[in-house]
This record gives sequence, C-alpha cells and structure tokens, in this order.
Amino acid sequence: MNNGALTTLFESVGWTLVHSVWQFLVIAALLQMALRGMRKSGPQARYVASCTALVLMMIVSATTFTGFSTARRSSVSFTGKGQANVSSPALSPTGSPSKGQVDAVSRAVLDGIERQERAGQAKSSEETSVGLNFIPVSAVQVASWIRPWLGSLSIFWAVGVALLSIRLLLGWKCHRRLRHSRFETVADEVIVVAKRISKKLGIRRPIRIVKSADGTAPATIGTIKPMILMPA
Repeated sequence: MNNGALTTLFESVGWTLVHSVWQFLVIAALLQMALRGMRKSGPQARYVASCTALVLMMIVSATTFTGFSTARRSSVSFTGKGQANVSSPALSPTGSPSKGQVDAVSRAVLDGIERQERAGQAKSSEETSVGLNFIPVSAVQVASWIRPWLGSLSIFWAVGVALLSIRLLLGWKCHRRLRHSRFETVADEVIVVAKRISKKLGIRRPIRIVKSADGTAPATIGTIKPMILMPA
C-alpha cells in the first residue's frame, strides 16, 4: 500500500470518526424517543429497536467512509488529469529536436500550466462560494484544525478497537469456561421469584438458573440459549 492509499485511508477513517459523533447522537436521540413511546411494549420490542439503532449506526458509518474514500480518490484522479501530458519529442534526423518541436513542446507545457491554473481558480471559487452560501466560516476553520490530526485519530481508534477486541475475547473465553463448569440447582424460592419477574417483564421463554462454585457474582451467559449463573 503506497503513501497515497494510506493517506486516503487515514483521512477517510478520521472524517468518519468525526462525523460519527453527531450522527450517533442523532440516532441515540431518535432511539430514546422511540423507547419512550414503547413503554408499554415488551422487552423484545425494545431490544429490537435498540439493535436496529446499532445496525443503523454501522450503516451510516460505512456510508460516510465510502463517501469520503470516493471523494478523495476522485480528487487525486482530478489532480493527476490536470497535469500536463507531454510526451518526449521525436528527434530530428540530426539527433537533436528541431526548433518547431521545441516550440510545440513549450506551447504544450504552457497550455498545461494554464489549464491547471484555471482548474485551481475554478475549484477555489467554487469552494469559496459553497463556504459563503452554505457552510459557516467557523466550520471551515474547525475542519482545517482537525485535518492534521486525522491520521493520529485513526491510529488511536484502531488501537482502541484492538484492545477492546482482546478484552472481549478474554471475556468470551471466561464465559465459555463457566458454561462448561459443574452446575448446581438453585432453591425453589429463586425459581419462583424468577418466574414472577419474567411474567412482569413479559418474557415468555423459560429461564435457566444455575449455581456454580466458579462464579463470584450473578451473571448472564449465552446469547442463543442464555442462562443466569448464580455464585454457589
């Protein structure tokens, strides 16, 4: 991966992280309003709403990343096309370029420089117009302050993801060990209380409650077939 691809990747990830702040806040606010309107709904419905919000966050982040990556590649491609495309002049029979060939090359170089200048002026004028009409000056200034830190922000985010993934893997291994440990049955009073709470919460599926000497605190283990683990 060359430096240009790394720069594109870091900038795309960095801007995605920056925009995810307000995007996630909007999604969280919508979820909060939805949960308030679902007070009388069962826990399954609220769980589905929360999972939908998480999936929506992933979709928004992926869309933002794709948009910035495409814009960055288009910008690099535009810059490359704007450069003067001058081929090596064919030599005259004497072995050196003729005066007409030198003049043709000079005109091609000047035309390329003029095209670059016109493209740069048009782009600058367009950005200024957009900034004046739609984007506050403060937002442009904030973007200029953030841009130098996008690479560091991307690296910091990647390190955080790696550390949290290791923590999640260790927790999964611990839960797997607890799930395969020796269990004991709990008292009937605990089962009665659990059924009463399940009925109040609208949970219809049976709940398995066990005790284990390896457990130090009550915990819920499993996703497809969850169970409540009580310390012995």
